[in-house]
Amino acid sequence: MKIEEESKFKILEGDAYKRLNDIPSGTVDCIFTSPDPIRVYAEFLSISLILGLACRRILKPTGSMWVHMEDAFNERGSLMRWPAKFSMEMISEYDWILRGERIWHAPVRDQNFYNEGRVIDNNRLILDHSYCFHFTNARYGYYNSFDDFGGQPCSIFTEKQRTLGPDEYATAFSMELVKQCLLMSCPQGGKVMDPFMGSGTTGAVALAMKDREYTFIGIEKDERKVFATTERLKKW
Repeated sequence: MKIEEESKFKILEGDAYKRLNDIPSGTVDCIFTSPDPIRVYAEFLSISLILGLACRRILKPTGSMWVHMEDAFNERGSLMRWPAKFSMEMISEYDWILRGERIWHAPVRDQNFYNEGRVIDNNRLILDHSYCFHFTNARYGYYNSFDDFGGQPCSIFTEKQRTLGPDEYATAFSMELVKQCLLMSCPQGGKVMDPFMGSGTTGAVALAMKDREYTFIGIEKDERKVFATTERLKKW
């Protein structure tokens, strides 16, 4: 699948697993994605299949995949440990190499339970961090550069959430986190992909890095988000 010369990005509408079949094998340099928070086991299996199998096929041998993931509580008030389960699933079932994880220390979505507007789950620690996993095909041979960091970055990322003022459909997700991951793992002129595009933060970051000359492919099943994100990416 080619990206037209007059455009730096392409958006595919539809189910991620099906639309990934439209992307040729071994053509993507870097995947950065942030699936919606997992609530039930069926969602866990679906996300694991998409990222574990379908995304592995389209990634170059030199490529990297970054997956940002939040945890959640079940109805009994127990922390589900979805990020930990997901990372182990990727290693054991889909044979990915987990080269590292970054912990984003910042306020995440409100995980408190409510009943008729009353907080009923305020007797625990505030969940103020999420995880960003770095997967590769092998221990060695993938593109890696720390030239922009003055040394090896650490695993804790502490920038707070931010919104993008000029964009109507702004996101609270950190553009700086995405930028750092791309600088570390996506070469000049590389192709960036996000199978759960949402509001298009990954694409906005990739296109804003003019000197890197990235192109972007996004997949989104919500028709309204496709239209809004297309307009957003045109600005970048």
